[in-house]
This record gives sequence, C-alpha cells and structure tokens, in this order.
Amino acid sequence: MDIKEVTEKYHLNVYKRFNLTLKEGKGVKLFDDKGREYIDF
Repeated sequence: MDIKEVTEKYHLNVYKRFNLTLKEGKGVKLFDDKGREYIDF
C-alpha cells in the first residue's frame, strides 16, 4: 500500500484534501511531484 492508499483508507474525511504529492522543500519553497512550486507561509 502506498501513502495515498493508506491515507484514503485510514484518515477521517473531516476536511477536503488536495490531490497533491509534495516531493521536496527548500527554504520557504515546496515542490510537488510534477515540478510545480509552492510557497510555504
């Protein structure tokens, strides 16, 4: 089972989750598995 399957099976659905897989972080920047960049506030 991968992390997404475990999350879907065992976590409570009390809030909406985004279909996002973060791959790495550097400073205040986060990068997903598709290379998109996000800023962590």
